[in-house]
Amino acid sequence: MQERSNNLGIRLTLQLITSTIAVFIAITALTTKAHATDSIGTASGTVKTCLSGGASGGKCWAVTIDCPGTPTFYAAAKLNTPSSGTPIGAVVLTTGGGGDNWYDLNFQEPGQCNGNCGLQTITDLNNAGYDTFQTNFSDVFQISTDNEFDGWLTGSLTSTIGPRVLACRYATMVHWIWATILGGGTVRPVCATGNSAGSAALGYALAQYDLGLSTGPGPVLKLAELTSGPPLSRMDLGCLGTNAPVKSVSCPPGAMDSENISIGDAGKFIDPSYDGETDCTGNTCTPDSSDPCGWSIHNGVIESPLLAQDSILSTTDTPILGYTTFVRMLFGYADRSAAVPLGSEYYNAVTTSKAMACVGGTSDLVGHGLPGWASGEAQIVSDIKIKCK
Repeated sequence: MQERSNNLGIRLTLQLITSTIAVFIAITALTTKAHATDSIGTASGTVKTCLSGGASGGKCWAVTIDCPGTPTFYAAAKLNTPSSGTPIGAVVLTTGGGGDNWYDLNFQEPGQCNGNCGLQTITDLNNAGYDTFQTNFSDVFQISTDNEFDGWLTGSLTSTIGPRVLACRYATMVHWIWATILGGGTVRPVCATGNSAGSAALGYALAQYDLGLSTGPGPVLKLAELTSGPPLSRMDLGCLGTNAPVKSVSCPPGAMDSENISIGDAGKFIDPSYDGETDCTGNTCTPDSSDPCGWSIHNGVIESPLLAQDSILSTTDTPILGYTTFVRMLFGYADRSAAVPLGSEYYNAVTTSKAMACVGGTSDLVGHGLPGWASGEAQIVSDIKIKCK
């Protein structure tokens, strides 16, 4: 009887240890952050006659994009090629905000690049031997009656989506250009640049949609040239309003800038991605409780966990921060917006090859629209010629 009692005690002890281990594993699984690459969607294109303006001699497509959990979206792409010879690479260019304009029509600063630095960028890259693909996240060719008032950041009136999910539109467009127009493969490098929220779309493509590694859907971007951003790196910090952190930045050297995104930018670019509508009239925005960023700024406290989840540097799972892609980031000397400290958050988090530069100076006051200054345009083109090969 004593022997049986000892065996029973051993068995009970072993069962208790096994159960404890199982519980520990279960708890660990629940609390350990993991990353699963967000899925890109599908796209199809129809050749269209390019509208007037911008770089001449281009080829255009109306592009229909379907991403998981989002309404069908209608966009456009424009290709301009070198005047002679085989292209040495391809560059995808995206404007700021919702990306609903052509790059060669968007960056027009008086006295800079004969009045159109975006057009100068396309011309210079074509002359250097690159195909240029401009994205336009609006229904340029009027395929549908849908109101895409905020470009790729246009959400749904019937379901809460957010910018991370909507960035699928950008990642899918880049994939479609590479797979369909360029034929896939790695014979020629594919690179991308975007300004402000356009750099956020590119940041999401790397951190959430795996366009920086061979394990992703492709292409593996050779260079990601992010200018004036990405401002959506940490929305859980930027949407704190006057309570947002103030950080030291390197552009301009020694400056201290707030990460406060502002109610205006929240109402124009972030909150419409969640509820599919804008609460702005002109430059005046009045958020309500359906606007997670604007409402948080209004109250000085984060009112929705979605802002942390949907940031490029998501704090609820693990973003991809190591790439084959070389990450190059540019800020304007006179840009004192939240995009500089928030963009620096992303730069500091990237673990692989990267570089940052401050463009301009006291006599060259390059602002947030960095590609619209001659010095900004020249730096972008120089970076691409050096790194996109």
